[in-house]
Amino acid sequence: MSFTPDDGDRERGLGVMSIDDAMAAYLSAADELAPLRAKHGTNGTFEHDRKALLANLRVGVRRHANTPAMRTQKALTDAAIDDLAHAHPEYQKFLDLSRSEKQRMQELEAAMNALTMVTNRHNILLRLDLADRTNMPRQGPPATDL
Repeated sequence: MSFTPDDGDRERGLGVMSIDDAMAAYLSAADELAPLRAKHGTNGTFEHDRKALLANLRVGVRRHANTPAMRTQKALTDAAIDDLAHAHPEYQKFLDLSRSEKQRMQELEAAMNALTMVTNRHNILLRLDLADRTNMPRQGPPATDL
């Protein structure tokens, strides 16, 4: 008996996604997920990027507060400068982008988990099909005496 690839004929006959298609989808999701994990995952750069952006925005707020037109007004406290930096449209845009990236990260991880289940199901069905074709006994859980 030959165990050569059959270009997905057996998979189509069993009604399962081709292993090649599943692996291609998995690898595509993994490629898209990698930079998102680097930013938002464990030891990611998100918090560092956020703090750097806020520091730059605070500098801009201070610079604006030191213009001749603003010097005539009451001096800004550090807390007020911090609040203005957090309310800045650029910071809000950064947060919106981060939310959508985190959502996409969750979607990709869910898709990869689903593809893992597909490949596990694929493996089981092919093993059962092989057992049927070769008249091998199917392996199941061990029998228990109750």
